[in-house]
Amino acid sequence: MPATAADAAFSTALLAAIPELRQLARARCRQRADADDLVQAVLLKAWSRRGQYQSGNLGGWLAVMLLNQARDDGRKQSVRMAVMRALERADGSVRDAPVPGAQEDHCVLREAARVLREMPRHWQQALADAVNGLTYQQAAQLRGVELGTIRSRLFRARDHVRRMVAG
Repeated sequence: MPATAADAAFSTALLAAIPELRQLARARCRQRADADDLVQAVLLKAWSRRGQYQSGNLGGWLAVMLLNQARDDGRKQSVRMAVMRALERADGSVRDAPVPGAQEDHCVLREAARVLREMPRHWQQALADAVNGLTYQQAAQLRGVELGTIRSRLFRARDHVRRMVAG
C-alpha cells in the first residue's frame, strides 16, 4: 500500500505502463512466461528505485530498465548454458560456446571449465543441479542422498571454484 501521495501517483503510473511493458517484453522474449517474468522484475526494480525517478517520461525510463534487464538475463543465460555444456562434454571444452562479450569472458569460461573438469563428479552434479534451479530437496531426491549431503557437496564445489579462480 503506497505510504505517500507521491507513492500512490507512482503506483498508478506504473500500473498504467504495464500493457506497454508487456508488449515490449513479448517482442524481446520467445516465451510469454519469460516476458511476464521480465515485466515483473522491471516493476519491482522500478518500485524500489522510485526515488530516483525524475518526473517526465516514465515509459521511456521503464523501457530502458526492461531492455537492460533483458540483456542482463540473456547474458546470464548464455553463461549458464556454456557452463552446462562444459559440464556435459567429456573434455570440458568451451571453444564453441556462444558467449557474448570480450575475449576475457571466453578466458574466464575456459578457466571455469578446467576447474569444473578437475573436481569430483558429485560436486559437478551438485553445481549442475544448482545452475538448473533445483532446490536442495529436489537435488537430494534426484541424487538419492540426504539433504545435508547435497548442501555439503554444493558448498565444497563452490568453495573449490572460488579457491581455484582466486589463484
